[in-house]
Amino acid sequence: MSSGGTGGSGTGFDIGAALNAIGQWFAAFLQTLTQYAPVIMAVSVVGYLVLRYAKVVRQSIGQLLALF
Repeated sequence: MSSGGTGGSGTGFDIGAALNAIGQWFAAFLQTLTQYAPVIMAVSVVGYLVLRYAKVVRQSIGQLLALF
């Protein structure tokens, strides 16, 4: 960065560079999200099913253990 800019607010904060960095980060974030979307969906579905059927699974395991 060059000291003593050409005026402005005098904070030395470059909005263009900041927006560019945010844009690059957002693009990378979206790419990662689309890359891992199937994994995220699978984990969400499995987590939902586990919570939904936790009581049934626990009863089934209890019955299975009772057999042994």
